[in-house]
Amino acid sequence: MPYRIAVSVWAGDDATDRKLRGGPVFRKAFRNYAGDPRAIIHYTLSPWNLDGVRYIVEMCRDHDLPLTFNMYSPTASFLRKLRAGSANDDKFFRVSRPDHTPCFSAGDLIRARHLMADLMDEFPDTIVYSKRYNAWITEPGPRHALDPQTGFAAHCGSRIIGQMKYYGSDLSEMHPKCCSPDIDCSQCRMLSGGWSSKFQPGEDDVADERAFCDWLDMIGTLGRIFLYEEARPRSEIAREAAALVATA
Repeated sequence: MPYRIAVSVWAGDDATDRKLRGGPVFRKAFRNYAGDPRAIIHYTLSPWNLDGVRYIVEMCRDHDLPLTFNMYSPTASFLRKLRAGSANDDKFFRVSRPDHTPCFSAGDLIRARHLMADLMDEFPDTIVYSKRYNAWITEPGPRHALDPQTGFAAHCGSRIIGQMKYYGSDLSEMHPKCCSPDIDCSQCRMLSGGWSSKFQPGEDDVADERAFCDWLDMIGTLGRIFLYEEARPRSEIAREAAALVATA
């Protein structure tokens, strides 16, 4: 299958990129993948980088790269450190403190929603996203019903339950809640969990004709995010056409 290469970008300026990733690397990503038909930029939004989104979208346009959005989602261990007022370390808690985090507030979510919607209107040939999905994923509050006993998302499409199996590198079966097991389900807005939860329409998605059309648009958008159109050789197309004529 013609699966895309997801290129993760976290900031649209060197200072924020250095803060989030330890070094300014986003320009290197653009140099490496400019014009590659397989590549798509995954810009992970947080309250710390919203001001840099437009610059990244313009870079995508200029480098012939599509862009889609992801949203920062904190881990349970990160939130525990915030609640405990833990000191910063040199690993995964380098720059946050209780009053300064990349977690979304309700106001941040609304700001992000409007920003993404406006950019989608302005750059329709660059941004691969859905306004209906944007409205849903930026709604304040948990995006998934939570199990009151575990706090886990009960019906998230990324849960490893039922017939789904998960194996470690030693081929032993493991039983994490999902492929990102430390993510706090109550604040999860990750691209993987959000989109996979839309594979099947919910009640809201079939409430009326408009809602169902919006769901179909989401599924079409999902295909464009993860698959690219392969350029097929003319000779191959000609052979298929000839075969169809011969059997007609």
